Amino acid sequence: MMFDDLHNPDHRRSSESERRRGARFDDQSRVLSDREVPLGQRDGMAPALHGWLDGELPEAAVRKGDLARHAEMWRRINREASQLRHLRTPNGVEDRIMAAVPQTVPQAITPWYQREFVVTPAVAVSAGTVLVAVGASLATLVVTLVR
Repeated sequence: MMFDDLHNPDHRRSSESERRRGARFDDQSRVLSDREVPLGQRDGMAPALHGWLDGELPEAAVRKGDLARHAEMWRRINREASQLRHLRTPNGVEDRIMAAVPQTVPQAITPWYQREFVVTPAVAVSAGTVLVAVGASLATLVVTLVR
């Protein structure tokens, strides 16, 4: 799997990263941005962090070491999600949406069985080939049954 660091502050690749194109970067040393979700966690979430998110452990359980960084990310996600839950749609938006919805059920101009049937040359050749193959198979079957 190839991983390009698009957020490299010096905008150039080191010779080591050129040699190790498929190598993964050390996730522990990299700072996560606001919109970035950490990928590549093979072991899953730490049990202490999972317990804190579920409300089973106090916040003090995740304030130390590497868990503090993950806890801060989840705090930020929860804060932004709660702000988004409290947003209200502006007053005229619902009226504009409902005005744009047609009042009657859309109808096809003509039923499917009365529409024009167009056969392209490729379809005609394919259909002819299939008919010849089916005819030859039936003829072979009849000949073997009659014998």
